[in-house]
Amino acid sequence: MIDLGKRPALPCVLGVREVVGPEAGVIQAFAEGKPIGPQFDLFAPKRELGASVLPLGAVPAGVTALEIRVVGKNAQSLGKTVELDYFRWEPAILGPGTAEGIWAQVVGTHDCDYRPQDLGAAYSGGHQFWVQPCGLNGWVDIAIEIPRAGAYEVAAKYTKSWDYASIQGFLDGKAIGPVIDTYSASVVPGETTVLASKQELAAGRHILRFQAVGHNPESKGYLMGIDHVVVESN
Repeated sequence: MIDLGKRPALPCVLGVREVVGPEAGVIQAFAEGKPIGPQFDLFAPKRELGASVLPLGAVPAGVTALEIRVVGKNAQSLGKTVELDYFRWEPAILGPGTAEGIWAQVVGTHDCDYRPQDLGAAYSGGHQFWVQPCGLNGWVDIAIEIPRAGAYEVAAKYTKSWDYASIQGFLDGKAIGPVIDTYSASVVPGETTVLASKQELAAGRHILRFQAVGHNPESKGYLMGIDHVVVESN
C-alpha cells in the first residue's frame, strides 16, 4: 500500500521508475480494489533500472492510497520480485475520445523536460502536458500502446502562449500533420489538429514525437504545451 500524501487536486497520472530483472513479476496499480491502469511486465534478462517512467494510471479524485499488486509473471521469469525506484506525478497525455485499451507514456526527450501544469477548467483534466525548458529542435517522444491493429485517427490539442514554438508531429519517424504555430500573446487553448487520419497501425508500440521546429517572430521561446492527444479508432 502506498500513501500518496499531499497529492495534486488534478487527476494526474502516478508514474513509477521501475527496476527490471530476471526474477521480476507483473505489476498493476489498484485504487479501492479496482485497477486504474495497465499491467507492466518487469521481466528482463539483466537486473537494471527501467528505461522510462511507467504510467500506473490516473488516480481518482479523493483517493489517498494505492496498492501495487503482483498480478502474474512472465513465463521466463524466475520469480515475482518487485523493485521500485521512485514515484512521480505525470501529466495525463490521452484525452476524451481515445479508443479503449490504448495507453501512453513518455519514453524520451531531447533538449527539454516536461511536467503537468495547472491551467484550469478549460483544459482536459485541468492541466496540460508542459514541455519546458525547450530549445530549437527539442523533442519529446511518447509511446502509444495500441491493443488491436486497425485504422486510427491521431489528433492533438495544443496550448498557445507568448513563448511557444512551432510544432511538427511525427509518428514512427515520419512527419504527420502540418507545422502548427502555437504563439499567442496570452495563454489560450488552441484548436484540435488532426495529425493523421485513417492511419493503419499494427498492434503494439508506436512513437509519437512532438518537436519544436521553429517559432513565430513574436515568440520569445520554443516551449510546447499539449492539452491532450486523442487516438481514435476509425
